[in-house]
Amino acid sequence: ILAVIAEKVPMTRLCPTSRCWWTQQLADLKELYSKLSHQLYMHQAVPKHPSHAQHKDIAAQFKREVDLAKERHWHKFLKDIDEHTIWTANKY
Repeated sequence: ILAVIAEKVPMTRLCPTSRCWWTQQLADLKELYSKLSHQLYMHQAVPKHPSHAQHKDIAAQFKREVDLAKERHWHKFLKDIDEHTIWTANKY
């Protein structure tokens, strides 16, 4: 079984600039934000269209969630720091 897994499942490598804090919840929220952005563009000539308020609310929620995810990840990183990763933390 392990040989088949090694053969068929592609291995992924995280690059140093990857978003370690990104979650599926953020991906879902980003997808909703993108859909609402499209609706906003389609109704840009109608100032009182409900899509304007929806887009504004989701944009604010997305920003809050991203900031919280980054903050949680940073605090977890600092909590789990050891003598080998202290210089990485010092870099930031």
